[in-house]
Amino acid sequence: MKAIEVAGTIEEGRRVRLDEPLPPDVSVRVRLIILILIGEDEPSEPRTSKIIAAVSLTMWISVLVPGRLLTFYRPGPCEPAAPGFLAACIPGSYEVIGTRPARRRSPAISRAKAGARGAGLGTETKMDRRRNMKVGRVAARLAILAACAGAAACAHPIVRPSLSPSKPRTEALLVLPGFGYGRAGEKALRTLVASMAAEGFDLYVPTYVSRSGLSESRARLERFIRDHRLDLYDRLHVFAFIAGAWTFNPLVETQGLRNLATVVYDRSPFQERAPRIAAEHLHFLTWVRYGSPVFDVARTPYSPLPAPDVKVALMVETTPTSFIKRHEKAARGYGPFRFECDAFTQRYDDCLYLSMNHDELYVRFADVWPELLAFIRTGRFTTAANRTLPTGDPLAGDRKR
Repeated sequence: MKAIEVAGTIEEGRRVRLDEPLPPDVSVRVRLIILILIGEDEPSEPRTSKIIAAVSLTMWISVLVPGRLLTFYRPGPCEPAAPGFLAACIPGSYEVIGTRPARRRSPAISRAKAGARGAGLGTETKMDRRRNMKVGRVAARLAILAACAGAAACAHPIVRPSLSPSKPRTEALLVLPGFGYGRAGEKALRTLVASMAAEGFDLYVPTYVSRSGLSESRARLERFIRDHRLDLYDRLHVFAFIAGAWTFNPLVETQGLRNLATVVYDRSPFQERAPRIAAEHLHFLTWVRYGSPVFDVARTPYSPLPAPDVKVALMVETTPTSFIKRHEKAARGYGPFRFECDAFTQRYDDCLYLSMNHDELYVRFADVWPELLAFIRTGRFTTAANRTLPTGDPLAGDRKR
């Protein structure tokens, strides 16, 4: 189901464009499946939502399994006989477990069946039971697969109305989240609405990442910019997480944004290897949860921003996420980790290092907002910004910052 891009309202006179979270039962359903299969996820839903989702998933599977059984196993017609306690054929007559209805058989067939029973090959009823058990296991697997695909395909935000501010502002901040963005990240951004409004900014956080891939994600982002008339602001500023950079830069190259003034990129020698690790080692589960954009990022080289008049800055993460730690061997196999700002093949006016990982940056966005604001206003980060290149083994925990 196609995602809906909507605007939410926080307080009177303050405008924010934030995507609504997935419905609890849909969101937790996908997380529950992945947690059962690979044991790694970081859900943020409350306990009540988890219970509702678990009950929903159980009831869904309990309906699907009998349906699959009816599809894959349909007994044959019964022969004339007295009805028994357990039926193994379509009613009309019954084949009762433990009894045999009288049938006319040729002597050769009777001798063959008797020989099979004598050889210990089992009765027809036992064979049916074994076949039914196999069909049941297949049906259960199909039900789980259907649950995964259905939950991922039908995820959509809750629609809420939007209100225009009493006095339009002249500057907008467009935040482009990536694959790790969730409810905790949304909450962190919502807490900044008042302070951003006080500085004269409207905040926009679009739904743009599409399961179809980067191309469709780019088209969605273009529609969002057009539908929300971001071109009418005097100055447009962008903060792009990793997937956001892979989506936004080619869009600027093909479409252009006349009022684009600032772009600040979140970069990470660690997390930029996560899409490749997921594509090569967790391909199916990655597709179930995210679709194709992760694979597109993994195989697409970074395209630098082609706008020489735009102020550009880099914020480099220096701490690995739990995902990278779990797949340390694969991450190291792609080569040395380079933290030099020049290693990211992007022109920049200033660069700083963050003592946090990718997941922490979403929930601690308030910590980087002062530096982001300083760069927007002056073209430089503050003097307190950390510009010291990290040293030591980046995954050993003894790195000096």
